Amino acid sequence: MNYFLQIAILLVIGIIYYIFIQKDIFSPIIMSILCYLLSLFFCIIMIPYWKYDISLKSVFVVSITFMSMALCSFAGYRLANNFSIKRYKANNVNFKEFSIKKKSIIFILALIFSLSIIKNYYNIAYNNGFEGNWYEITKLSAIAKSANLNKGAQLLRINTYMQYFLKGITYCSIFLFVYNVVVSKKDIKKNLYLLFFIIPYLLVIYVSGWRTDFLFITIYTLVIYGINIGRLQNKKIVTKQSFVVIIALFIIVLIIWMGTYIIRSKGSFDIYKILDYISTYFGGGIVNFDQYLNGEIIFSESKIFGERIFTNIYNYLNRLHITNVSIDSSILPHAGVLNTNIYSGFFRGYVDFGLLGNCIYLGSIFFIYSFIFSMLSKYKNMFFVSILYSYHCYPICLMGVEEAFSLFFISTMPLYVIFFYGITYYFMIYKDNKKELAIR
Repeated sequence: MNYFLQIAILLVIGIIYYIFIQKDIFSPIIMSILCYLLSLFFCIIMIPYWKYDISLKSVFVVSITFMSMALCSFAGYRLANNFSIKRYKANNVNFKEFSIKKKSIIFILALIFSLSIIKNYYNIAYNNGFEGNWYEITKLSAIAKSANLNKGAQLLRINTYMQYFLKGITYCSIFLFVYNVVVSKKDIKKNLYLLFFIIPYLLVIYVSGWRTDFLFITIYTLVIYGINIGRLQNKKIVTKQSFVVIIALFIIVLIIWMGTYIIRSKGSFDIYKILDYISTYFGGGIVNFDQYLNGEIIFSESKIFGERIFTNIYNYLNRLHITNVSIDSSILPHAGVLNTNIYSGFFRGYVDFGLLGNCIYLGSIFFIYSFIFSMLSKYKNMFFVSILYSYHCYPICLMGVEEAFSLFFISTMPLYVIFFYGITYYFMIYKDNKKELAIR
């Protein structure tokens, strides 16, 4: 079967990169390969039901693209090694514990933000046909999400800003918890209060219907853990602990997706349907991309340069009346034997630029990721950069699912993230630790 040929090729690329270039399983290209192998695993276990095997053309296209991504990652790694920052702080930092006053303020703010956002989602649902009770959150969230996708229903601007702050609180809290436990070796129990700060945002995710945000938080936690455990000197312990954490977070993701299906199915438990639901999400993109390559799924030829990659940019320029182009929605249509609307991380760039152009596009992205990751490994105390980097790592883990780089980064969103997360980082972490974080 061609699935196994694809696995063998990716393992060779990954092992060569790991052994001869960067012995770190948290390096961007290694993480991307591991996650793509996971997507292939879901395709393989569903062969008896889907009765589908990818073509040699798909194996060739994906392999060549991954090779180009690995080469560009190597270039980013080498550039970072030759790049120096004269002023930086090399030793680890012991962050001050929050006072009771600060704990209370942060939690109350997070709670107020979450309640305001949740109320907004309720209003969206009721304005778009929801007639159930307030506690029927599954139905409510489905209608609110549908209204957002199909009718353009958005949160109020003030609540959008609140959500950025709420995310900032969540990600800064996870960073502090992981850093304190892994690097500073502080007692877990004394740091559990940091986990309470993320509960309000988890409630927002549940009500909003955007379950993938649970996955984003899981990936962020994994990457921030990888960056912090890299500060430790014992490589054997690092490797052993890393695999344990990766497996544990993988199990958490599976439980979340199983729970999502069971809730949507009103409590019914059917192992085949659960497997199909999970596998379609994580592996369906590989099948759809293969069908596109072989002409079984057809898209109209784009007449606009980078239509699917630069969708957000074109929409933004249209609003500013700089351009006036008509482009399709960034949401792709359901198609293929699995009737899913995910096409893997290779689809958009391949459709817009062809194989060579996609290799350059994705290779450039992995060059940047590899450069930043290598700088974080080299200079241990770039804490805010590590938070931003870890937050933006989910696209490299979704190559088997969706091309998320263009959807989230080729837009104005990174500017909002830097601004709002920067404010949150300043008040939660930097302000009370200026002396310890002073650059020297």
